[in-house]
Amino acid sequence: SVMNQLLFYPKSPIFCDKIPLMKRIYLVRHAKSSWKEALPDHLRPLKKRGRKDAAKVGKYLRERGFVPSIIVSSDATRAMETAKILSEALNIEEPPTLKANLYESGVKEYLKVIQETSEDYDSIMLVGHNPIITDTALALTGEKIYKWMKTSTVAILDCSVESWSELSPRSCKSISLITPKDTL
Repeated sequence: SVMNQLLFYPKSPIFCDKIPLMKRIYLVRHAKSSWKEALPDHLRPLKKRGRKDAAKVGKYLRERGFVPSIIVSSDATRAMETAKILSEALNIEEPPTLKANLYESGVKEYLKVIQETSEDYDSIMLVGHNPIITDTALALTGEKIYKWMKTSTVAILDCSVESWSELSPRSCKSISLITPKDTL
């Protein structure tokens, strides 16, 4: 229907005054990490498979037009590496922003990071950790489709807010859930 097409193209120049402004959030669980070395959890790097999965998911997103304005990542090594790989695959010029409060925190901190996003950006990719990344998807959508986000999984949410600061629980709808298996 025409209405569905309008919602799919929220920035249509013809109908832009008829459609509420939307913000898009990409919630990403970091790629598969290595447990081989006796390193502190914060310093664990990605496995070879994790690097491959992150690159495939990034390419898959780019080919479908799912490209965030910016990437914000936990400062844990595995999340930073995932963010860098995704940034390259998505051709995002601005390097990922690192936030220490996305490591070993909670939904409240994840929401705060999103709410503090500059209004210059209409979409954000957040690279983080379980259980918080899954819990954040649940909080933002209220949808029970999120059980446990596996590594390199991306939840794409559209939020019916005009400003990042207005973001609150249940203000978003799930658009897609993409896993490395979807890229095959």
